[in-house]
This record gives sequence, C-alpha cells and structure tokens, in this order.
Amino acid sequence: CSDKCFNTWGGYQCSCESGYKLSADNRTCVDVDECDEFERKGVSKEYYLCVGKCHNTPGSFRCSCPHGYRLGTDERTCQDINECDETNSCGGDDQICLNTRGGHRCNRIDCPSGYERDRTHKSRCKKTHATAVCTDRTCISEDLREPMAYTYNYLTFTSNMSIPATGYLDLFTMRGPVLSVTTVQFELTLNSARVGAAGVAPAMRDYFQMRRTAFNEAMVSLAKPIQGPQDIELELEVKLYHGGTYGGSAKAILYIYVTEYSF
Repeated sequence: CSDKCFNTWGGYQCSCESGYKLSADNRTCVDVDECDEFERKGVSKEYYLCVGKCHNTPGSFRCSCPHGYRLGTDERTCQDINECDETNSCGGDDQICLNTRGGHRCNRIDCPSGYERDRTHKSRCKKTHATAVCTDRTCISEDLREPMAYTYNYLTFTSNMSIPATGYLDLFTMRGPVLSVTTVQFELTLNSARVGAAGVAPAMRDYFQMRRTAFNEAMVSLAKPIQGPQDIELELEVKLYHGGTYGGSAKAILYIYVTEYSF
C-alpha cells in the first residue's frame, strides 16, 4: 500500500488519507480533485465548495475570489470590497461614487446646455431660466418643450438576478405632484444597453416594466434576468397637466450597472 495498510483475515486492505482515494490497482493513493467532482455532480452553485474560484491542491483545495472581492472568514465565500467607503476612489465633489459587486463606478453629472446643477439636489440639473406659463391650451411654448429638470440615478445588481414569483423586481419609484388638480403621464424608454463581454445578450425594453403604484406615481421594475456585465440607460419621463393644461415635464435618467458575477 502506498499509504495505510490494514491486515485482514487472509489478506490486507489499503486506504488513503482524507483528500486522496485508491486508484484502480487498490494500492496506490491518488489525489481527489474536489473542485472538479463537485462541479460534475451538477449541484447548485450555492453548494459549490467555493463561491468564487476553486483550486485543487494535493489532498485538499483552496478558494479564491475575483478582483474586487475578498475571501470571507469561512475561506469559502467572497465578500465585496466597498471601494467607495474604504478608499477615496472618486475625487471631487462633482462625482458620485457607486459601489458595485467587484468594483465601483465614478459618475460625474454634466448638465445639458441650458441647465445648471441644483444646489439642493446633487444629482439633479434644472433649467437655467424659469419656465414660462402657457395659458392657452392649444399652445406649448418653446420653453415647455424641454424638461424642467433632469435627475440622474444609479443602480446596480448582479448578473442574472432572480425575479420573484410576482414576476417583477422593483427598482425605482418616480412621484409627481400630489395635488388633485394635477395629473401626470409616465413614459419609459430604453436609451442604450452596452455589453462588456462577448456572448452577453444586451437587455431589451421588455426586460423592464413600468406600472402605476399610486396617484401620480410610477414604479420601474425588472421583469427578466439580465446577464452581465453590461451598462444600461433608461429614461423615465413624466408630463404634467394642470387642470388639463400641459404644464411641462421632467426626466429621470437611470443608469444600471449589471455586474459580471452572480455573487
């Protein structure tokens, strides 16, 4: 026997230390590739030996994590590193740091021409000049054709995020005025979806849904899992009507960062 030998009646039996198994000759001990065996068993990923990467070693295995993660105290799971909190990743007050799984994004808001940063809301741009009131119901002034304000919102979630049994996962809420004489119309548009790796399918408009949740309120939800990595830009426009007269609009821009991994 190459490892342990046990005498038996009229013969002997070989055995191996943990992490090894007997080869076909029933004498020699060979290493067990735990990483390969667990993956070949077809078990769910949450039951893998390692959440991140599994590396076979003689008689055992070890786990490691992709860049942007650190190995947990259980030496199996991967914990995200919050670069926004732990390091000064984004310099300047004009940037918004968004921590993502395995990384971060520095988002700088550059207001469109004719707009300026709202001092009371860091992520909003408002029109440089006040909007004129258009009292004639048949008229829409040139000033009212442009939104009164833009708000910029940043969301992130992991690749192939599961959808609840309800059929949607709520992401963002937009509210209009609560005055009963004011009504609003909402419209959701997919502006772009940019994938970050070959073979990744870009998200389409039907991956998202918009529904009314209350008076002058709408919710944007995820309706289908999205494979990462990819960056998505949605635009939610609200149009206001005061007593039936058009009173202007506002737009919320949603930047969604879908990360590469599912953890």
